[in-house]
Amino acid sequence: MSVDSLRARIATLDSEIELQKRLLRRLENDKSLAQQQLNAALDPMARLPLEISSEIFFQSLSMRPSGEQDVPTVLLRICHAWTDIALAAPRLWTTVGIHFPCGDHFAEVLPIWFQQAGNFPLSVSISLRGHSINWNHRVSDILWRHGGQLRHLEILDDDDIAPTDKAIDLFGDITSVSLPLLETLTIRCRHEQRIYHTSQIFDLLHAAPNIADVIFDNMRVVEDSGAQMLVVPTLRRLTFGGPTTYTDDFILHFLALPSLETLSLPLSYISIQELAVFVQ
Repeated sequence: MSVDSLRARIATLDSEIELQKRLLRRLENDKSLAQQQLNAALDPMARLPLEISSEIFFQSLSMRPSGEQDVPTVLLRICHAWTDIALAAPRLWTTVGIHFPCGDHFAEVLPIWFQQAGNFPLSVSISLRGHSINWNHRVSDILWRHGGQLRHLEILDDDDIAPTDKAIDLFGDITSVSLPLLETLTIRCRHEQRIYHTSQIFDLLHAAPNIADVIFDNMRVVEDSGAQMLVVPTLRRLTFGGPTTYTDDFILHFLALPSLETLSLPLSYISIQELAVFVQ
């Protein structure tokens, strides 16, 4: 064969190979689609009504969410059918776990998570680890901007490492917070005490016109100068945990709680006189 004939033959073969490649890709896509349909037909979850399948997923939610690696994000990696169920069930996205320290990338994840929750109220648990201040304001800024959806907020320190003596700054550059749906606030330290600014604790209470239940467990607060009386008309239950070396009950001197039904605090560090003044 001549050189020109060989070149033409090669061009023809290249064209045929490319055609066969396109055909193979189409067959592979068709096979993948058929496999998905078969999986959906065999998957009992896929055959259930959405209301039932999403409720089963909802019951699998942990009481202590662990951020990106917890339900429902894990469900997105199982199969297409489970992904469709998870994305169509806003209630699955209403329980959020944030663990500090964490990377700034979580500030990009949170808005997507909150968007999936739709208009449902949110329950957020913030877990602190390490002896240094690991609060990430890029992440917390996203949280406070979605404060209108918060119904339950927990800040928990369950680390064995003694924390620093520096107080945590909850708000950073955020100048105002609105928590219209917030009903429960829990700040708990299982071991050594974290330190919080009294003014910021009061800011949380002031921003929550429907707050009903507050727990301060083993929390240490800094007495900010110029503290003023704060009336919290909806608060019905106030619990102080302890006993501890440091006291946080002094904030009772600045709280007026006309609807209070239950007050719980260790009598080991409050005098009868102080308690009588608060009750009056």
